[in-house]
Amino acid sequence: MRNTRLYIIISVVVLIIVAIIAAILSNQLKKGQESKSTDQGAEKIETSGVRILSRTEKIREASRITKQSNTSLLSDDQIKRLNKLSTDVSAGQGSIITGEDFDIGYSNITNLFCVQKKTPQADVEFKKYLTEKDALDIYEKDPSLFVTADENCSTYLKKQEEYIVQDLELDDEVMPEEENISNNRAKKDAETFSKFIKIFSSYNTDISIGEDSTTTPDQTTESGSLNSILDPSNIGVANANSYYMMPTAPNGEYIFGGWNRCDSHKLGSKTLVGVIYTVAKRWNEKYPNSKLEISDLSGVKKPQNCPTCEGHSSHGNGVDVDIRTTGSPLAGYINGPIEANIDLGKMFIDTGVIKIIIFGVSSTNQRGVTIRNAWKEYANSKGLAFQPVALPKHDTHFHVRINDQFRLAEFRPGSCR
Repeated sequence: MRNTRLYIIISVVVLIIVAIIAAILSNQLKKGQESKSTDQGAEKIETSGVRILSRTEKIREASRITKQSNTSLLSDDQIKRLNKLSTDVSAGQGSIITGEDFDIGYSNITNLFCVQKKTPQADVEFKKYLTEKDALDIYEKDPSLFVTADENCSTYLKKQEEYIVQDLELDDEVMPEEENISNNRAKKDAETFSKFIKIFSSYNTDISIGEDSTTTPDQTTESGSLNSILDPSNIGVANANSYYMMPTAPNGEYIFGGWNRCDSHKLGSKTLVGVIYTVAKRWNEKYPNSKLEISDLSGVKKPQNCPTCEGHSSHGNGVDVDIRTTGSPLAGYINGPIEANIDLGKMFIDTGVIKIIIFGVSSTNQRGVTIRNAWKEYANSKGLAFQPVALPKHDTHFHVRINDQFRLAEFRPGSCR
């Protein structure tokens, strides 16, 4: 009898152990399948921040990332013909084809064309050229692929390549709390706030549930005009390096968060400060239960060969800021309401001076594709040069960059003090 009980106990223990091992193996297999699915159709890029990429690796990754982002509106046939056009242009001297009316160049790092117009007939002749190359429909579908430059294309392309290699955060930029916030957490928060706003809106018909804005901005943005950018009343004066401090919100329109816990991380160009304030004001007016959360305008540069150090490769020229929202609705989260994310991006685009918004990990993530394509089509409809970019470690915030004309000399005021 005693032996029988012993055998039963041993059998039960063995079954429990086997069940635990089976559960662990099943979980690992599931994670492996999810990881494989996520990486399918794209080269694998290290996103853990453990290793700093070499310049050659950054160039390769920048080229892959920009190609995925820039061609998102095109069909497979259009992408094939675009590649043919880029090959033809790249065959020119210095990847530039020179003509009497215009020059055209191409960068395989930024995956954009440069067009320098020389005569009043340039527009007509350029469209004739695209027609001959069977690419006019590509230009009409996404004119942002063809950037008009005021300087010669060789200089312009080299400058843009350097910006993209240096400043695309290929091995850092993680919001401090981001390491502890999973996609499930963000999704749960977004769903909770979405349910709340729907319930609340049934009692207050003035609250929008994330639809596209149908209201006219304070001042209409025309072809990149600065007329729609408002300065906070308490902006202060520039320091010796021409940087302005992002002040405390005059009427509580925004809050500081993320890295932005100290004054040394709140410095940017005057235009950047105005853009942030303008969007924060309009967002809070449209969504009274939500505010912009502002992270770094400026930031400490991540030291070379220090994988564990914190910092940013960019955020040192007065044109970059990390943004998301608090309250309801949530924006700046890849699993947050799509409509809210689109709306916030449009408000930035409406300022007329936005060059890039980095948001989302992969071009194969349908939520990110939907959001970024909506931004791109909206900017194209307003005749604005703008590119959305998908990049690792940007699932819980927008990285917004304003146009190059507002770049200042690099200024790194140091850590919090």
